[in-house]
Amino acid sequence: MDDLFLNEQIPYEHGAVIKVVGVGGAGGNAVANMIAANVGSVEYIAVNTDAQALRKSGANTCILISKLGLGAGGRPEKGKEYALEAIDEIRNAIKGADMVFITAGMGGGTGTGAAPVIAAEAKASGALTVAVVSTPHTTAGSKRINIAKEGLAELINYVDSYIVVPNDCMQNAGHKLTYKEALKIADDVLRQSIQGICEIASSAGHINIDFADVRTAMSQQGKAVMGIGRAGGENRAKQAFENALKNPLLSDTNIKGAYAVLLNISGNEDDLLSDEVEEIQALVNEYAGDGAHVIDGIIFDDRTDGTISVTIVATGISNGKGVENLTKVDDIKKAKPTGAVVTSMQDKLKKISREDHNLQGISNRLNEDYFEIPTYLRKQND
Repeated sequence: MDDLFLNEQIPYEHGAVIKVVGVGGAGGNAVANMIAANVGSVEYIAVNTDAQALRKSGANTCILISKLGLGAGGRPEKGKEYALEAIDEIRNAIKGADMVFITAGMGGGTGTGAAPVIAAEAKASGALTVAVVSTPHTTAGSKRINIAKEGLAELINYVDSYIVVPNDCMQNAGHKLTYKEALKIADDVLRQSIQGICEIASSAGHINIDFADVRTAMSQQGKAVMGIGRAGGENRAKQAFENALKNPLLSDTNIKGAYAVLLNISGNEDDLLSDEVEEIQALVNEYAGDGAHVIDGIIFDDRTDGTISVTIVATGISNGKGVENLTKVDDIKKAKPTGAVVTSMQDKLKKISREDHNLQGISNRLNEDYFEIPTYLRKQND
């Protein structure tokens, strides 16, 4: 299973300012995992209502958004309220970012309630804003799943692109897991998703994908999927591509009909063949369809030890933008949004503050059975 994860330190060059905001328990764990994996040139921000969990994140900036520091009690409207009260501190923390990742677990109080507030602020600042969130296991029950769905529906209004990692993907790990192992995998998949995109945006390659390419592909594109695959030996190019599409810990990676695809190929410069690169490029174009705008990069890495690594990030999934917007791809602004866009996002942020009824309703449905959930499970999802 270790070969599914990007555990080695990847060298980063000067470039875009990338900030990762871990919200709540699952988000904080994802931040801690990225720090442990030595993902460089990324600034980490942890936001939580739980003081004890916040101290464990190791983030550059830790923001406690609850005065008591005892959590949100599984109540999304509380997480939202606390985030709005701390909005100035949140704004200062994300200031200057070119790209902001929001990572959280949907279904609890802090992540579900605070993540949309933070995302709206990041978007209003002009940063490319991407959410990478997990959703509860089906055994969590219909109420918690519905809370997660409604929280996600709110969050995606304030991000450019989003990736959803279902915790059910742990069933595909290939062997029975202890509870601790299952939690570690769920947290690490969030980390893997963010790190994969960070490496595309920040690593200097022989053929480079720069941040302007990333903004073009991910700005205002909605649902995204990603996959990472490695392979060695005979037919390694095709196998690495197929492994990226069927990564068992990222659920179904279907890139058909995508608006844009970021493709990164990594291999040793002494044995990465031109035919292999062309084969992977052809496969991506075949699977994505004629309407996809494919942006590819190549990184020479002498640590690959005879393997090829393929990273695919496909955006605009199932939103009908693939063919319709192909001619518009070069017209997408790669600079900061105009004043009108920023004003629009600030209006949305005010709307979050005014309209509490949706999250209040979510909270009411959760409260009746929340305290029947064991404490250690509640903490994980807050």
